[in-house]
Amino acid sequence: MNSKNRQAIKNRIILVTIVFTLCACDNHDFTFDEEKQTFYVYDMLSFYIEPDGEKELFYSYDIELKEKKKEKGIDTLDLNNISSKYQVEACFPNIDTVVNNPKRAVLTPDTRYRVLHMGMGRVYGVKYYQTDSTGKLKNEEEPKSSTR
Repeated sequence: MNSKNRQAIKNRIILVTIVFTLCACDNHDFTFDEEKQTFYVYDMLSFYIEPDGEKELFYSYDIELKEKKKEKGIDTLDLNNISSKYQVEACFPNIDTVVNNPKRAVLTPDTRYRVLHMGMGRVYGVKYYQTDSTGKLKNEEEPKSSTR
């Protein structure tokens, strides 16, 4: 085999590897609209809202779509009016209480929350938010280190 053929084979292998890598990558990004108290989640799988730090003191929310979508897209999660298309578990670990499918997420005032969008395997996106004195979620200007 001459050097041109070897180089062509190497280039094909590299191209196939790049294409496979691009196709295998999932976008687990999400954004938050403070005014509407709404998350916009790209291709939602599992979504978690939990206090950062002393989890046993406050509710955490485990959120999933009830039916898996056939196409990728953006899912809207309004914290003040949670759609029935989501399966939601509000967990209060301190007293082993689980509330299924609450209509809204009640967040503790002046508390830092960690929000995770989990993907397949070990892939996930995480962002941190702070609630104000009324329990409304606010975007953090600069991420602070976790208390764990």
